[in-house]
Amino acid sequence: MFGGEEVYIMHDFIRLIPVEYFLLRRDFLKQLLSRMPFIRPGRHRGSAVYRVYNHNRSLHREVSQASRDWDKATALYKKRCKLEEMLKQTEVIISAYFRYIKAFDRKTSKVNIIPSKYDCKYYDNLVDSSCSNEKTSEYYYDGRNFRSRTEALIAAIIIEFGLEYKYDVKVILNGKEFTFDFAICFREFNRCIFFEYFGRCDENSYNHNNSIKFYHANADGAYVGRDLFIMSGDRRNAPCAEAIRIHLASIISQLTCIYLSPIEDNRSPEHIKDIIEEPVIGSDNSSPQNDGMNSPSDDRCTGNCTGNDDYPYDFLDYSMFL
Repeated sequence: MFGGEEVYIMHDFIRLIPVEYFLLRRDFLKQLLSRMPFIRPGRHRGSAVYRVYNHNRSLHREVSQASRDWDKATALYKKRCKLEEMLKQTEVIISAYFRYIKAFDRKTSKVNIIPSKYDCKYYDNLVDSSCSNEKTSEYYYDGRNFRSRTEALIAAIIIEFGLEYKYDVKVILNGKEFTFDFAICFREFNRCIFFEYFGRCDENSYNHNNSIKFYHANADGAYVGRDLFIMSGDRRNAPCAEAIRIHLASIISQLTCIYLSPIEDNRSPEHIKDIIEEPVIGSDNSSPQNDGMNSPSDDRCTGNCTGNDDYPYDFLDYSMFL
C-alpha cells in the first residue's frame, strides 16, 4: 500500500526538526536499552528458548517454553526489538543531518521537567482498540484496521518518523468518553499528544459532533495546539503525504523547543538552510560524509538526557532476568 516509501525523512522535512531532538532521542533509547537484559531467541535440543545475557554478553539463563517466565520473556524480547528498531531509524536520520549540514556544532542540554496529565503513564493506560490479527477493513496496515486511507497514511508517516503510537483510543474528557484517532508518545519528554484527522469537514453534523469533543477536551485541559493537534480534509480533498510530514515535523519541533533548555547559539535562526546539496538516494555517493565534522556516533548529549533516573517507561518487570 505504501511501497517505495523511504524510511529517511529527507531534505525538506528533516530541516524542520531541530537536530537536538534526534540526538536526545538516540541517547535516550541507548540508555533504555542499556538497562534492559540482552535477550535473543534460540533452540536447545530442538525446543525454542530465549537466551538472556549479562551486560558483558555472557549467558545468564535460558527460558524454555515450559517455564512460567516464557510469556514475560517473549514480551521483553518484543520490547527490545522495538526499541532497537527505533534506535536504528533515529541513527539513520542523524546520519542524514550530517550529510546535509556544513557546520554542525550545536550542543544539547537536559530535558525540562514539565508536569503534564498526558504523560507516559497516561499513554500506557490507553487501549489501542484497532489492533487485530484479522483484516476486517480495506485499510489494514501495521496490524491495525484503519477507517480511511488517510489515517493509514498518517500511521505510516508516524512510523517513518520513528515514533510510538496507538490508534482509535478512548479517553475520558470532562467526565464523558470520546475517541481520538491517534495518541503519540514522546518518552524522552515523558509526554503524549493526541492527533486527530477530520476527514469530512464538508458535513455540518460531523463538524457539530467534533465541536462538542473540542469543548470537552478544552474543559479537561487538553488544549488544541499543545495537547491536541488536528489535520483537516473533506470527501474530495485529503492531505498528501508531504503535508502530513510537514505537520508532524512542526509538532516535534514545537515539543523540542518547549522541553529542551535554551541553548547558546549566536547563529541566525536560518542556520539549517546551510544545505550542501540534495543527495540521490541509492547512488554511490549518497552515504553520510564526515567532512571534518564530529562523527555522528560521537556522544554529544552533554547533559542528563532524562533529567530523572526514575524516568518512566512502562516495561514489564524484568528483574527476574538480571
